[in-house]
Amino acid sequence: MQEFAAEGTPMLLALLALGNLSFWLCDRALTAITPLYRQRIAPRLKKKL
Repeated sequence: MQEFAAEGTPMLLALLALGNLSFWLCDRALTAITPLYRQRIAPRLKKKL
């Protein structure tokens, strides 16, 4: 159990860094997709409904 105690803090920092990276990547992807939705997809949905 002590071998894991020494690696606890670096693992926590790595997990936080990877979480922040994945959130940033999702945010960038949604930012890129939003104008596409407004220009192309939303008008088509309004016509069908």
